[in-house]
Parts: sequence; C-alpha cells; structure tokens
Amino acid sequence: MGLVAFGVLALWDQQEWLWNPLSYYQYFPGKIIPTLLHWYYYLEMGYYLHSTVVLFVEFPPMKDRPVMFVHHTFTLALLVSSYYFNTLKYGVAIMILHDISDPFLELAKTALY
Repeated sequence: MGLVAFGVLALWDQQEWLWNPLSYYQYFPGKIIPTLLHWYYYLEMGYYLHSTVVLFVEFPPMKDRPVMFVHHTFTLALLVSSYYFNTLKYGVAIMILHDISDPFLELAKTALY
C-alpha cells in the first residue's frame, strides 16, 4: 500500500500528461525526469528485486514460486528497460495500475493458502 501512496504523490503534479495517453510517446522536455518519478522507479525496482530474492528463502515454499520468479524477473526487466529508454510515462502508468491491484491479489492469495 505504501508504493501506491508514493505513486500517487509522485504523479500528483504530472496531471497534464497522466490523463492524456496520446502524450505518453513524448519524452520529458530535455530528458529531465521529475525527482519523485526517479524515486518511484527506484522504490519499485528495489521492491521487485527484494521480492525475487525472498522467493528463495521463504519457508515453506509456495506452490507458485516458479511463476512468481518469472513474473518478478520480467517486471524488473520492464522497469529497467523503460527507465533506460526514457519511456517512463508508460512505465509509471502501468506501475500505478499494478500497485493498486496488488493488495487485492495478496488478499486472494491469503484466503487461498
């Protein structure tokens, strides 16, 4: 839930492009990325790196370990590539949608296990 709150904070002053998906293809002016978006990316990458490592030390091992490993690995690859290629607008929009749905997914997994 903390990443959702930070994502909303980071996107609060980005309203001019956030609600206009047709402007996502445009880079940030002068490739100057807002500081909070930098931190949002760093926090997300740190979270997924941590989650990937924790998969191998959790006990008892969950049945979905291989699927979660692939999911976290691809998510990290997408985060790093969107950051590197300066397509942060797409990445941020996807991250905030993904983060909003995560608590519901965790609730469903908790109810199942």
